[in-house]
Amino acid sequence: MIRPLIVLDLDDTLLQNRAMIRGIWQVVAQNFAEKQIDPRVAYDNMQDFYSQTALGMKAYDFDAHLEFYGVEVAAAYRAVKVSALADGRFEVAGVADFLANLQHFADVLVLTYGFDGYQRLKASLCPSLMDVDIITTLGAKSDVLRTLSDVCCVVDDRPIADLPDCVQFVMVSLVGKPVDPEAPQPVFTSLKNVGEFLYEQLH
Repeated sequence: MIRPLIVLDLDDTLLQNRAMIRGIWQVVAQNFAEKQIDPRVAYDNMQDFYSQTALGMKAYDFDAHLEFYGVEVAAAYRAVKVSALADGRFEVAGVADFLANLQHFADVLVLTYGFDGYQRLKASLCPSLMDVDIITTLGAKSDVLRTLSDVCCVVDDRPIADLPDCVQFVMVSLVGKPVDPEAPQPVFTSLKNVGEFLYEQLH
């Protein structure tokens, strides 16, 4: 029997993105003290390191930001991965149970927008994602979804344009960000409720 595929966003769906980035810069500043990095300034200056992608979209270039401070990229990644941040503190509430319950009746995949190394670094700080496949893209998520078989649902905190007709979109607001009133409804505010909704839809 073919199992349905549920595709999940990463940032602000499974992990608390802004809090994690602040934590990452604190670790970088501590491990490379000779560079005299103020982690608050680094966080505030992130917008200066957004790169234009091939499709005219923008993505934060963490590697370029590290290089600006003279920090070796590979060394910074290693320091972050072995830090206390990897204890799951930045996972959205309920992620472990949510994923475990989904995997009883569906296959699960993470599809995330951004530079590959940086997105995988953030995912590595979430123990609940250890056994979940991750796809990164700098293009439109809808283009990636068209290459996947058996996708039934997509869970994301931002609307996705031009979704395939057969794919149901599930909107979430899990980290307190304002919700666009024109966003697809309903908007779920807990992963527990998302899991219950998906179970009902697929049974």
